[in-house]
Amino acid sequence: MTRLVAIFGLIGVLGSCSENPNEKPIQQVDSLLTVVTVVQSKLAELSPEDYSNLVDTVKQDVQFIQSQYPDTMDLQTALKVDYYYRTIKSVRKFSETYVSQNSELNYTQGQLNNLKKDLENNLFDKESFLEVFPAESKAVARHKESVGNIKAWHESIGSSYYRHKAGIDSLIVFIKESAEK
Repeated sequence: MTRLVAIFGLIGVLGSCSENPNEKPIQQVDSLLTVVTVVQSKLAELSPEDYSNLVDTVKQDVQFIQSQYPDTMDLQTALKVDYYYRTIKSVRKFSETYVSQNSELNYTQGQLNNLKKDLENNLFDKESFLEVFPAESKAVARHKESVGNIKAWHESIGSSYYRHKAGIDSLIVFIKESAEK
């Protein structure tokens, strides 16, 4: 009896030491999960709140100009105000896109974690994995590209605002000086 227990114990130890047949696919999924984690951290560095105070400033400036401008605006001035006012739309759209991208990244991460668990539990064969993995790889690549685009967009909001703000400040000073005369 003790021999039988020892043999089963040895079989159990040897069986647990054997490599999972899905080790390579698991490593591939792990590499995608690593990319997703890096992309999530890059997205987390950005914040839709970074420019929320700009929206209030733009609104106040434009309302002041609209209510106090002494005459009909020429085309160049109207375009200057319009480009400045577009900052609001850009900030709002950025916030929506940020939330959406964050949600999509979380979904992809969940899908990859589920795929990894299925592989670890041998619930997924290699043929099925080869059908699913390319689509997951493409999704991760799209997320990486999208977050790069969102980062560039985030930077462009600030640069556009400050580029147009100087002209708007000059216009406000002109309006105030014209009202004093």
